[in-house]
Amino acid sequence: MSDTSGNDRDKSVTPSDESDQRIKAASPEQAEVQKEATGDASLAAEEKAVSEEIKADEDVVVDEPLGSARQASSDDRLDCAEPLPTPRGAAPVVRKRRSWSLVWLLPLVALVMGGWLLWKTLSDVGITVHITFKSGQGIEAGKTEIRYKGLKVGLVKKVDIGKDLETVIVEAEVDRAAESGLRTGTEFWLVTPSVSFEGVSGLETLVSGNYIGVQPGGGAETTEFVAADKAPPVSMDEPGLHITLRADSLGSVSPGTPVYYKQIKVGTVQEYRLANNSQNVEVDIYVQPPFDELINSETRFWNASGVDISGGLNGFKVRTESLVSLISGGIAFSTPNDNKGEAVRNGHIFSLYSDYASAEAGIKANIEFGSAQGLVEGVTQVVYRGVPIGTLQKMELSPDFNRVDAHILFDPKAESFLRKGSRFWLVKPSISLSGFSDLDTLVKGNYIAVEPGGGEPSTDFTALGQAPAYNEAEPGLKLTLHGHQLGSVAPGTPLYYHRVEVGSVMQYSLDKDGQGITMEVNVRPQYARLVNTATRFWHASGINIKGGLGGISIQTESLLAIATGGIALGNVDDEKGAPVKPGTEFILYDSLDKAMERGRVVTVRWQQADGLSVGSKVRWNGLEIGEVRGLQPDRNFSSITASIFLDLQGQRLAREGTEFWVVHPQLKLTEVSGLDSIVGGAYVQVRSKGMNGQLKTQFTGLDQAPVEQQLSGFPVILETRDLGSIRPGVTVFYRGVAVGKVVDTQLADTADKVLIQLAITPRYRSLVRTGSRFWNNSGFGMDFGLLSGASIRTQSVETLLAGGISFATPEGEKMGQPAAANSRFELNAEPQPEWQQWAPRIALPPQSGTSEQ
Repeated sequence: MSDTSGNDRDKSVTPSDESDQRIKAASPEQAEVQKEATGDASLAAEEKAVSEEIKADEDVVVDEPLGSARQASSDDRLDCAEPLPTPRGAAPVVRKRRSWSLVWLLPLVALVMGGWLLWKTLSDVGITVHITFKSGQGIEAGKTEIRYKGLKVGLVKKVDIGKDLETVIVEAEVDRAAESGLRTGTEFWLVTPSVSFEGVSGLETLVSGNYIGVQPGGGAETTEFVAADKAPPVSMDEPGLHITLRADSLGSVSPGTPVYYKQIKVGTVQEYRLANNSQNVEVDIYVQPPFDELINSETRFWNASGVDISGGLNGFKVRTESLVSLISGGIAFSTPNDNKGEAVRNGHIFSLYSDYASAEAGIKANIEFGSAQGLVEGVTQVVYRGVPIGTLQKMELSPDFNRVDAHILFDPKAESFLRKGSRFWLVKPSISLSGFSDLDTLVKGNYIAVEPGGGEPSTDFTALGQAPAYNEAEPGLKLTLHGHQLGSVAPGTPLYYHRVEVGSVMQYSLDKDGQGITMEVNVRPQYARLVNTATRFWHASGINIKGGLGGISIQTESLLAIATGGIALGNVDDEKGAPVKPGTEFILYDSLDKAMERGRVVTVRWQQADGLSVGSKVRWNGLEIGEVRGLQPDRNFSSITASIFLDLQGQRLAREGTEFWVVHPQLKLTEVSGLDSIVGGAYVQVRSKGMNGQLKTQFTGLDQAPVEQQLSGFPVILETRDLGSIRPGVTVFYRGVAVGKVVDTQLADTADKVLIQLAITPRYRSLVRTGSRFWNNSGFGMDFGLLSGASIRTQSVETLLAGGISFATPEGEKMGQPAAANSRFELNAEPQPEWQQWAPRIALPPQSGTSEQ
């Protein structure tokens, strides 16, 4: 019995089976009764058992003894009249019931599918955004798409007018996949068909219709946007090269302008802006791959807009990139084949040149010429042995207007020519008595010739006045001379020592400041010992004539020097010089007299120097002590600086406190001065204030002769609204007697009145009291009446012509106390009648050399 219950523990048990088992377990009499009692209820028990199997995953049925059959029948819904007796010793049987049924699998599947469909529906719903456009033209609800790189990412749902009635609000639905791109930096724009000189764009919209383009950006998440008027620049993430060009002006460049390489469009202009320095324009361009590999650090860009025409006797040359660039503009670039530059990255800055010639790759150098005659920008070439190695790009006049700076662009192959020792000169046709030369330039034009030299690399040169007439390798002592004028000197002009030729001039050029001439000379080796630090050089060209009442003196070096010119050299007799080295610089004097004279050169600056000229004499107390050697206006032409040579005696006066002024004839009603300058011309007068001052070489000249101030005079200051005819030197009168002078006039610090400084003679200082009155005694006064007639008043003829000041002092208590130094008084326009009647008794000190009786 135990084995049977153990084998059946894992088997499922139905109500009918359980009923049969219970009947079998009972006695024959009980089994018969139970079968009859449960006959009608077996079917109902089976139905209930099926429903109870679903309520519990595991139900345990215990077979009990027959004595407890009534309790078990309640679960099985068995209506037994009497409980069946349980066999003695019978054990309960435990069986495991079924946990679930396949019938309920279908509702579960339906539930899962419904949830999935709900999730799918919600996930397919897009994100609503609002885009503000200036116009709704070309935008249709339900038709206009939003595209990113050609793929649809949204659709316009509704188009409404903005609240301001000036804009259009487009409501669109954007796919969830594009949600990450909806940020403040994202840009939207309408793509429509466009036809221009740059090309045709948006052509696909002719079939599919207009669409809204989008370019994702950064920033915070948002669903409100303002559409751009046009497509934004290509993103920096786009493959290719994004660089910036910097130019002096924009020209015809605009967004969309093509970028060319060998007339092939390889990119476009994205945008432009004014640089931070407000002096340049910056243009952003995009070069698409694979053309971005053509650009390196040596690439040159230029504005290819319009037509570039250059021509000469050889014909004309026309350059343009394409018809598109001719009409709408363009940018071209080129990379020199012989320059391997470094690779560049996004953001690199290049220069944008104005034209092709300016953008040519090469080495820039500067050559100074004395004149621009024969030079043509963009045409004149630098030629070495018939091979062009450079081109004149631009010419500029120097700030002092004395030279021309020629900017040359050299071929990189000619870099070895750019050294300090190289020499340049202009070659042009020459016709002279000795024959013709360089006639080929009549056809091909002037050019700049070069003679390579050694030394350190350089890009600044000074052109020779003409082709060099010497061999650089010629032996000798090479020196440099600086002079004021060229005279008749030319390359090859001889150097003389006691009329013996000892060398020659190699070349000459203008000084950098344009004020003088620099010459290179060569002294032959056997005569080099004649030159030392005491040697002087001077012009020996032509004839030197001196004349006077004592006769005429004529001096010349030689007949050859008269015809061709020359430079002489000699030594000062009482000076012992030391040997010199090659390259030593000397002064080239205009004559023998100037070369041998000794003294000092000073400069004097005047606001104006009427009548002064080179050669004007310099005098001190009637003694000639020097002469004017040069006159030079400053850069602003506001003053003139004179170079003055002072001889051995005059150089001692070049000290602190020394005054210089120009003396020229002056004719006034009251005086005539400077008559001695009528014959000899204006001259410079010098006045020294002593020999205790420090030596100096720069002075500021007086505009007029200084007033002889009485340093021991009593100072008085007058105030007036207008100066009138009062000038320094005007006499001050007391009762018609001259008692002082006007020494200075100036505006007051507040500029509302004029201050007049008087110097009263010490003997008459006691006449000035606090009650004194001053008036302008210049000109004359007139009183006129029908009965009394006319009366004219004036102090004197001098005051009538030159002006004057008078004063009077009252009597008694009105006289006041003696005035202090620099006391101020009002200068009245005219006196009151009573002033001229004042006649106080004031004791005066005796005059020097006399005594009161």
